[in-house]
Amino acid sequence: MQAEDIIWGGNNKCEIKLLRDISVVAGDVIDLVYNYMSDTYEAKKDSETSSIVVNQVNRRTLDNIYLSGNSPATIVRVIDADDQNLIVEVKVFQDTINFNAMQGIEIEVGEEVIGKMRVKDRQDPIKYLNNAFKYNDMLFVKGYGRKGANFTIVSKDRALHVSQVDNVYVATNLVRYDRSRADFDNLFIMRGHVSFVNATKGASISREVTERMTKIVGGGAYFDIWDAYNDLERLFVLKQATENGVMEYTSYECVLTDCFEYRFHLKSSFEEPFPDDAQIDCTDNEEIKNLDRFDNSDQIRNIKPIHVGTFVEIDDDICVIYDRTGSERKKLSNQGFLYYSIAGDSVRLMRRENARNTILARECPISNLAMIIDKGVSVDKTSIHEQPITNMLLRKFPDKVFNDAQREAIEVALNTPDIALILGPPGTGKTTVIKAIIARFEEYFKKHNDNQIPRILVSSFQHEAVENVIVGLEGNGIPSNRKGGKRDEADKQTLNIREWRNHVTTKLSEKIEELTDGIDYSKESLRDRVYAWENKGKDAADGIQLLKDELEDNRLKLSPELIADITELLSRTSYTAPSKQATQEWEDDKKDEIISILNAQILSMKGYVEDGGKQQIIRLKVAIFNGNIECPNGTEFIDAVLNTKGKDETAFKKYVEVVEELRNRYKKQEVVATSIDNLTSIEQCLKRMDEELNKERLQRLENRDEATAYIMQKYLEMIQDEHEIQTIVDRYSNITAATCQQAMEVGRFASSHIYDLVIVDEAARANPLDLLIPMSMAKKVILVGDFLQLPHMLDPDVTKQFENDEKFESLDILKKSLFQRMYESFDDPSYKLRRTAQLTKQFRMNSVIGEFVNREIYSKEGFVLDSSDVDDSKKQANLGLYEDKPLVWIDADKNHFGLDEGKRSKIRPLEADLVIEQIKIVLKINPSKSIGVISFYKKQSEYLEKKIKERLTDTQQLQVEVGTVDAFQGKEFDVVFLSCVRANTIDIENQRQRVGHLQDKSRLCVSLTRAKQLLVVVGDRDTVECVPILGSLIQECEKGEGHYEQAE
Repeated sequence: MQAEDIIWGGNNKCEIKLLRDISVVAGDVIDLVYNYMSDTYEAKKDSETSSIVVNQVNRRTLDNIYLSGNSPATIVRVIDADDQNLIVEVKVFQDTINFNAMQGIEIEVGEEVIGKMRVKDRQDPIKYLNNAFKYNDMLFVKGYGRKGANFTIVSKDRALHVSQVDNVYVATNLVRYDRSRADFDNLFIMRGHVSFVNATKGASISREVTERMTKIVGGGAYFDIWDAYNDLERLFVLKQATENGVMEYTSYECVLTDCFEYRFHLKSSFEEPFPDDAQIDCTDNEEIKNLDRFDNSDQIRNIKPIHVGTFVEIDDDICVIYDRTGSERKKLSNQGFLYYSIAGDSVRLMRRENARNTILARECPISNLAMIIDKGVSVDKTSIHEQPITNMLLRKFPDKVFNDAQREAIEVALNTPDIALILGPPGTGKTTVIKAIIARFEEYFKKHNDNQIPRILVSSFQHEAVENVIVGLEGNGIPSNRKGGKRDEADKQTLNIREWRNHVTTKLSEKIEELTDGIDYSKESLRDRVYAWENKGKDAADGIQLLKDELEDNRLKLSPELIADITELLSRTSYTAPSKQATQEWEDDKKDEIISILNAQILSMKGYVEDGGKQQIIRLKVAIFNGNIECPNGTEFIDAVLNTKGKDETAFKKYVEVVEELRNRYKKQEVVATSIDNLTSIEQCLKRMDEELNKERLQRLENRDEATAYIMQKYLEMIQDEHEIQTIVDRYSNITAATCQQAMEVGRFASSHIYDLVIVDEAARANPLDLLIPMSMAKKVILVGDFLQLPHMLDPDVTKQFENDEKFESLDILKKSLFQRMYESFDDPSYKLRRTAQLTKQFRMNSVIGEFVNREIYSKEGFVLDSSDVDDSKKQANLGLYEDKPLVWIDADKNHFGLDEGKRSKIRPLEADLVIEQIKIVLKINPSKSIGVISFYKKQSEYLEKKIKERLTDTQQLQVEVGTVDAFQGKEFDVVFLSCVRANTIDIENQRQRVGHLQDKSRLCVSLTRAKQLLVVVGDRDTVECVPILGSLIQECEKGEGHYEQAE
């Protein structure tokens, strides 16, 4: 409110003259005070005072106001000022009600009042109310009683009604104010500590957020600060759910296309859809309608939700949700409610809390873990004195020569009584060291624990890092037991199992051949033939023929009872009963439809894309899903084609193979009528026959070697079934692999695990609260990571709260990873017991790239990245491009390639086009090169991905991976292109706005260390050269150490 907006209190104008200058100008508000001693009036502004001179008319006006005996409240506004001659307007009010700090009141403003504001004012309702109704610290009030129970606050065009309810002031209505009543309304001035408070649920959460932020910024004990952070995440989870509200549906249907597509018919129109890709739950519990009044996420969990899938759109009052991960249709209530799912977040936060409580209560295996984490203090001695390298370890790594730094890392990990930290820069062999530590620890543990096998957990902050570590890693001679994992990443575990199976098959086959010394095991066993029959769909005619053949070959080896049963079964299935004729005709029609579907499949990639192959493949998927076509492969081979739009050669080849197999199986053939009972009898007879033949075989084994070979052969047969392998892994593998979060089981049937050794890779990237989870389960913890690469993961909603808080810039506690905090605590030469080690020798990058990164990043932080042992002859791209230099700068100046575009995320299309042309040149020269394309901005990455699909062939696309830098840690490529994106004319003094993420040293570290042979950086030199690392790279290329090129 401005002074001129004070329209009440009359229009009492006076001319006055100041006797001294107190710097008054038109528009100022001053105080007029009567001085009883001198019988004059004085004008006051701030701390300055001046007596005034007035004529008789104006004196009479002032006396009527100030000397009437009613002690009125006044506001005096200067209308005009000419030197010290003023024209003022005196506004007269009934009284002033003052509220000091102890008496201050808050007026709660709820949804009903906020809903009556203009749309733009609802964005910040409290700011609007302060601007509209407050002049400095004054409010203008009508109808204020002695107890102040009900009153109305007015502005020039609005009136806010306020009531006192249970000693709480509540705004009850917001209406238009009739300004023509201004001269007739006798108002009070309410002054001092009076404030408006947002009383909506979201505002309540916001106040809690502010409290937690204050606690974090204020500092304190390590666990207390991260408790406050976890509370913030919990508040934002609830806020997300309450803000998105609830949709009520009256019915739904589910259809199967390339996923389960649910279509919910909404009871009423819903203006605000759920956020894109939001996960949606449903329930028939009407309590969910009170979601906006829920105080915690437990209330949502208690209504027993069912997860539906991913929100897609609202189309004509139909809410569309896709379930791409479920294997079957969900059983949902016909009527119910849809809402934003917080189930996954609740479990995640619960795991953190459980781990934290276990550690603080000293109930974890390392009893002083809380002290180690909070203070960096532990015992400075150990009872373990093991050598890092043994003959057994060297036998497991026959081709590996461990360097001094790797030996030291293994020794530190092996001999620590509780925790060890290994700093592993890019390309220094972290994964190999982790596997060596596991092997060496198993050897040590068996030696000191009566040959018992240790329980080991391998963990990391994300799934891909876990997968990278466990490839080829065996526990107790079998693959690691992978827990959790993304629903779409089962193929990686399957691949790991298959590699192990193939390796074991080769070794066992060699051993069997050695033991049997010429005995022929090449003949296919009955079990093999039964397994093949089952996989082909248990065709009755084939089953009967198999029984006939085996009975003929093995009649003398079988019991009379089994021979009689088989003979009786064969007699029952030799004809078709008249009563079955109608059923047989129906089966024939069904089979004709199946053959029609299979024959309609388009088995060329070109034809699939051009001739509507998607429609036909979906018909096949529906037929398999409904059980009309029996397919042991399920529908995964179809999903692989649909997800890649028929452009992935490997997926399409698999699809062709399965379709051809199905066609052969369902081709027209002589039908043998059989009932379900008879089919079961065939299976039972085959199983009994296999058991009797195996028993007879064991009885006639002549020696121990042959018996051993036979057992090996049976084991070999068993592990050809991947489900059998998984059962073995679940039961016998001593190595568990899981992300930090999924390492802990929660829920009613959860079991707690204690591990003899826990190793966490990429530990610097794990949120400290997540890292506590595997640490709380360990007798010994080894953390491996690199805090000079990408930082740990913080919730974006939480960090957004601190973006404009200057205190956060210096707030180290949230920025520094727990790995870095502990590494710095224990990396003290004065300690007798070493708990830290650094891997120093890198073998990934060409030495030119490695030395540049060491010089500009690692050595400046006091660490070493040594490239002296790199064989550069094996790290050359040999493309005949860029003078065959491994380090390249291509200057795409803003005059030719334009400025960057976008607000939060940036894009520079012409720079991206230039990168794609360079990729095409590389792949034309050498199609086998693996290429990584990194950008600091999601928009640029998305544009690059889109254009690469348009401009590169399907085969070329397989060689290229595009993404933001956050997705590239832990990966490596022959060639890397880094798109800088930023190109603008922003002043160099404002470096944050000028270069954005490019000034982030950790992101640059990851970007510059992914290339093995060739690193090409593309950008506008004029914009980005102010970034020290990029400036050094440009200068190095310009001087001839690398290649410098001006793009045109």
